[in-house]
Amino acid sequence: MKKRFQFLFCAAAIAFSSCLISCSKSNADLIDDYKKVCTELVEATQKGDVNKIKSLAEKGDKILDELNKRELTDEEKQEVLNISVEAANGAFSAAYENSGLGM
Repeated sequence: MKKRFQFLFCAAAIAFSSCLISCSKSNADLIDDYKKVCTELVEATQKGDVNKIKSLAEKGDKILDELNKRELTDEEKQEVLNISVEAANGAFSAAYENSGLGM
């Protein structure tokens, strides 16, 4: 009985882990997630929400780390770079306006 339980447990563990592997996001999905996070980051910067900015920055870093581990096409690399530049420009502009210097 004990061996049967161990066998079933191992089979369930293998099935579960293979489901997780097959559920990993595609490069395009990760890039879309990164774009959404960057958009939210700019919005949080406009509102001056420091806690949300920190949370979104960490989330964006995790997505970038995952993207850096993958083999991206030149087009995908360019898209990630464009998103990063747009987000940096938007966040910088929002921070500048919030500082009172941009009046």
